[in-house]
Amino acid sequence: QTALAPGFSFDRETLSYDLAAPTDVSRVTLTPATANSNARIRATAGTAAAAALASGAGISANLQKGIPFTFRFAVDSADRAVSKTYTVVITRVPDRLQIGDAPRHRYYTGAPQTVILPEASGGVPPYSYSLRASSVSGALPAQFSYDADTRALTVHFPDRLVSLFQQTLLYRVTDSAATMRQTEQVGYTIQVRNPVEFAGGAPAALTFQYNAAGSATLPEPREGYPPLSYALRGDTLPAGLQFNQTTRELAGTPAESGMYNLEYVAQDAERRGGGIARADIVLTVVPNKAAALSDLAVTPADQRLVLRWTAPADADLGGGVLRDYRVRWAEGSGSTSWVDANGVSTGG
Repeated sequence: QTALAPGFSFDRETLSYDLAAPTDVSRVTLTPATANSNARIRATAGTAAAAALASGAGISANLQKGIPFTFRFAVDSADRAVSKTYTVVITRVPDRLQIGDAPRHRYYTGAPQTVILPEASGGVPPYSYSLRASSVSGALPAQFSYDADTRALTVHFPDRLVSLFQQTLLYRVTDSAATMRQTEQVGYTIQVRNPVEFAGGAPAALTFQYNAAGSATLPEPREGYPPLSYALRGDTLPAGLQFNQTTRELAGTPAESGMYNLEYVAQDAERRGGGIARADIVLTVVPNKAAALSDLAVTPADQRLVLRWTAPADADLGGGVLRDYRVRWAEGSGSTSWVDANGVSTGG
């Protein structure tokens, strides 16, 4: 007869101690039943895996998870006619071994890409990690390399692919428990595609006319992991122009003229690395009519020429903005060789 710590049961026939269910038991105490006055327990230490042993009639031990603790005790009758020796091994059940959440295994051709596979928890550290292909041989493809010490998986496909590459890998973790050793395994599906790119290149420049309806559809990229999304970044679009992120169409009637520096961005479902393509575009909104000078007069004065004119009104600029004036001349009445003026100043 013995009194045991909560969660344990003792089977006298099989001489085994068992945990009724996984539980966090940090101290185990064995004592004789006081009702049985004709029996006594002699405790002798076995494997010294426990922190402490009590003397005499009891055994107390602080158990470490996954490390077996062995002790022996003898039960004798008062007249020593019956004597029986028991050897007991108690192992505190470790927590369940688990593998953390894995990153998404989508890669691109081109530069090498490295990802750290998840670390295990539970069980008895330290852990050992392995990675193999799901094929019979288990050998990793030549484009894959794995470091078990750092859990780093590197994927490198230097050349473009004709189609999607897909491979299932098995990631296995084993703990270091002396008994009740645990192993956990998960499968990862690796995919490799070509990066997102504009097949024919994106336009470097777009031209719209002030106060006139117009439209332009930006190119659709190829490759990457669908679905793809699109955006125009950079300068604020002139009033009257809108970009449709679904149809990739820039359309409208611009109410402002000028030049706008834009960045056309296409992203796939991964939105990282090779999943992003960018192209710079200069958008120009030109006036819808040419500005004209009026009352132009040229007057010689002390080796200078004085030019006077009436500037065009804003309404005559066709949406344009008057920035500066430029003067050119040609020597001789029949000359067609124009020269840019130097030292020109403008007044009111």
